[in-house]
Amino acid sequence: MFKHIENLKQCFSLLDDHARLASTPATKALARHVTSSAGRTEQSLVDSVVMAGALVMEHCETAAYETFIICAQATGALDVAHLLQENQEQEKSMIEKIKVAATLVAGADG
Repeated sequence: MFKHIENLKQCFSLLDDHARLASTPATKALARHVTSSAGRTEQSLVDSVVMAGALVMEHCETAAYETFIICAQATGALDVAHLLQENQEQEKSMIEKIKVAATLVAGADG
């Protein structure tokens, strides 16, 4: 089971900070884009559009974790870096799962 939230809470605790919940502009924009694209796409391809959006989001999250890991390591927060690496690995695993699902969906579309 993914423990993203627990890991992030622990990161904030280790950094003596508190988490603030907020959607990023990129997340909101991607959601609007996928919704708009799905609405303009032939019904048989909507699942593929959604899968593409999910892959984009996971890749963005993986890139963000990469940056956070670099910053944590640079500041000597190695415990934080380790927790972030766990989350990044979970994101990479999700990318592979989405790719499998996208392949199945594409096969069903054809």
